[in-house]
Amino acid sequence: MKITVRSANESDLPKLLTLYAELNPDDAPLPQASAHAVWAAISKQNGRDILVADAGGTLAGMADCIVIPNLTRGGRAILFVENVVVAGSFQRQGVGRQLMEAAA
Repeated sequence: MKITVRSANESDLPKLLTLYAELNPDDAPLPQASAHAVWAAISKQNGRDILVADAGGTLAGMADCIVIPNLTRGGRAILFVENVVVAGSFQRQGVGRQLMEAAA
């Protein structure tokens, strides 16, 4: 199946929460109202992007990326990648690699 890496949007939120549950299975589910409030805050952050690996409408994986301005290294920004998760049914198929390549 073809994987398309793209920026997440608010309609992806339920699927993102499902992926986060695979990443941190011991965490209590985030209430929907809280999830929407957090999403609103994330979407307003400059340089922040949650990338998703979309497999025909199924989210195969995701990576939370933020680019931060930097005064070292000639002013080159720093990229932080956090909360990378690939759904169990898509592991070992190059999804994580695609996400990291898209982030870079």
